[in-house]
Amino acid sequence: MARGLKANAGSDDHTPDNETLVGDINNGDADMGLINHYYYFRIRSETGAGSFHAKLAWFAPRDPGFVEDISAAGILKSAPHPAAAQKFLAFLTSRAGQEVIAHSASFEYPLVSGVAANPALPPASTLTPNPITPAEIGTGIDARDLLRQAGLI
Repeated sequence: MARGLKANAGSDDHTPDNETLVGDINNGDADMGLINHYYYFRIRSETGAGSFHAKLAWFAPRDPGFVEDISAAGILKSAPHPAAAQKFLAFLTSRAGQEVIAHSASFEYPLVSGVAANPALPPASTLTPNPITPAEIGTGIDARDLLRQAGLI
């Protein structure tokens, strides 16, 4: 799959990040791109729906490309203030912390039951990503190695 992406790229020019790609598509400088949904929704909200021309298309249900992207946090053994870090993580995973996420410009889905997502987002219950588990996806090192083998990085 990664080699196919490389073959379809058409050049060695790579868009440096999701935000630039959304802007390029919106301005007509790129035909399409693969991004995380929250960049689209955030940039559209900043630009204004009336002057935003890009469209978001979700992968088909259970398509191999339709995966849940997981954000994580942890505390390093070398953290100088582990108790404060633990309190911060506890807040992030609390109802209050998830309310902040839900009502911010992050456009990420909250994980605490009963906390509603930003109303601009489609309900999570309507999305049917591929049921692959995080363990099956592999690590960032695995992804980097595949991208290198395909010549994408």
